[in-house]
Formats: sequence, C-alpha cells, structure tokens
Amino acid sequence: MSFDIDWDIIKQNGLSNIKLKEKLNNYLKENGDTLLPDYIKNTYIEIIDIGDKPPEICLKDITEPLPAIYESLKEDYMEQWYEEHEYEKENIDFEILHNNLDSQLILDLKYIGNFQMVMKADLCVNYPNENFVKLPLKLYISDLKIHSLILLAYLKDVKIRAKTANTFNKKTGSDNNSLHDEKNEFEEENNDGDDNGGINKAIFSILCDVKDDNIELDGTTPNFSQIMQLRNSNNTPSSIGTPNIGESNNNSSVNVPINNNQTERVYFIRNIAIRTEIGEGINVDSHKSILRNIQDLEGMIVDLLRKFIRDEICYPNWLEFDI
Repeated sequence: MSFDIDWDIIKQNGLSNIKLKEKLNNYLKENGDTLLPDYIKNTYIEIIDIGDKPPEICLKDITEPLPAIYESLKEDYMEQWYEEHEYEKENIDFEILHNNLDSQLILDLKYIGNFQMVMKADLCVNYPNENFVKLPLKLYISDLKIHSLILLAYLKDVKIRAKTANTFNKKTGSDNNSLHDEKNEFEEENNDGDDNGGINKAIFSILCDVKDDNIELDGTTPNFSQIMQLRNSNNTPSSIGTPNIGESNNNSSVNVPINNNQTERVYFIRNIAIRTEIGEGINVDSHKSILRNIQDLEGMIVDLLRKFIRDEICYPNWLEFDI
C-alpha cells in the first residue's frame, strides 16, 4: 500500500533540522577524534536541511509497537523520577499505561530528495610543528539517495505511574501496600504530552537496506522478526554491491567495501555527493587536488555518517520526536 505523507509536519518548521543537527554534532563531539584523522580538528555541522521533497513510502506491515519502545520510555522516566524524589529504588514499581491507539508501521522508504548539509572543520598541517598551519575546511554534502525498510511507531497518551511496594510513606510516617499518597503527583509528572496528559511520540528507526527489487519471503512481505533474522544472517536483504558515492563533476567518488557483520551491512546511504572547499573558497577538483589525500578524507566523512546512522538510528536504536 502506497500513500502520501505531509512532509511539512515532518519538517516541523525547521525543528527537525535543528534536532538532527544537534544529535549529529553531539556525536561528532564524542566520537570525532577517533573516527577522523588527527589532521582534522574542530569538526561540526553548520547546516542541515532535509529538503522539501518527501520520500516515496510503501506500507509493508502494521502492528502494535515493540515492548522495547515502552521500556525505553519507562527507563527515561524512572531516571528523571529518582532525581526528583527521595525513595529507595527497590521500593518503587513503575507501570506503563497505554491504549489501543498506538501503532507501529514497517515502511519501504525511498528518498531521492534535495537534502543538504554543510560540515566545517580545521585542516591542520602538523609539520614542522603540530598545528603549524590551519586551513578552514568546508564540505558540501548533497544528492542523498536512500532505500531502506524503516520502523515508524506512533505513541498516543502513554502514561507512566509510580506505585509503592511496602514502602515507608514519607508524608504520613507509616507503611502501606497501596499506591503512594503522592500517586497523583507522580502521574502529573508524566504529563509531557497534550492537554489530556501522557506522552505523545513518534519513533523512527532503520531496519535494513532494500534492493531495487521488492523484498519478499516466499511471496509474502516479511514482518519485523523476519527482517531482523535476515539482517543478522548471511541472507540479509541489505543492498548487494558497492554503494555509489558521488557522480557529478568536482564531487568525489568513494568506494566502500562490503562488510558482513550484522548492522555493518546496513549502508543506508546509497548515493551522496561531496564538494570540498579549503581555505578561502578554493574548490577541490577530484582530478587536480591540492591535497593528495582529500578523497580519503571524503571517504572517511561518508563512513562517519554511516557509523552515526548505525549507532544512533539503526535498530535497536531510534530517534524520538515529540508530537
């Protein structure tokens, strides 16, 4: 089943761009030194724009959300709750209250849009001394193409309630086995959503790549469990062959070898173009580069983006959006 989506809602007046940029910059701050060569410093994302062209979407399966999604919400709430209250952890139980309005979709997503990203860094010349010369480096990333199976879950008015188990009541000084006197206060603390209270979220996660032909198992569409079994086996539905990285003039073409280790097989990025500037507007030509290893650097940037997606967005990880 194919359908149209309101891309303006996804964009959230630019809020989605801001959230994605913050998440990627935090990832660069934590991992950039280990993922990039030592001659690249102070890397950050200046601009991200997911564009105004929505992807093609085809519904593959619809079910209830995975239990792991609710457990993640509960763990986040528990961590916040214990920071604000004075109870022993073993004395408090947390209960998730959700309704039948929650849903989880498995979607075939094909994106050929006008995504744009600008990454900035310092290119350091470490001879004769460390950081002897620093040149501003700017990479323009565009022409992003992806084709993947994704998980999209909608959670409506989910509540999390704290209750005691033979807990000393700090208000009355007595023991009880029922819900704590502060039960209503606990429930109100969960009111992060609309006026009716509760949590309202959208969950986005990447499951696997898709070949250009449809994924089928014995003539049927695979469900979530089957997709995970395929991804973690030698019969993965992930793309076969080397992804194409950049095709236009002055854009680098990077070949990345296939890796057969579970999520390492999830490339997600099928095609991407990178244009590099060094110094004051000096364009790097792939045939006549002022630095011989600039293509290697651009290949590292692509690997970094793929690793970010695997570490932060590929299941069992996901992105959460308040709705």
